[in-house]
Amino acid sequence: RLREAQEAADLAQRRADERVAAAAAEQQAAMRQMEVKLQEALKAKEQEADQVAKREAAEVERRAAMRKDSQNREAANTDALDSLQAEMQRLAEGWEGARAEFDKKIR
Repeated sequence: RLREAQEAADLAQRRADERVAAAAAEQQAAMRQMEVKLQEALKAKEQEADQVAKREAAEVERRAAMRKDSQNREAANTDALDSLQAEMQRLAEGWEGARAEFDKKIR
């Protein structure tokens, strides 16, 4: 009887040990699964951050290009205005000279 009781106790202990081992294995599997999900979420966030950074960099480049274009147009307009003012000065001087000649001829 004692031996039967000991065998029953040993069997119960083995079954309890098996249940503990199975529960530990399930917990490890769940933890691995959670780790994979966290890594996937982290990767998604990193990709999202990369996309935001790329969009922001593109916006900075676009604004820099617009600023450069604006500066180029302003410089071209300044050059055109300077040329126009020089031409107006030349015409005014030519007009004054022609008028002076005309006044001389009339007198």
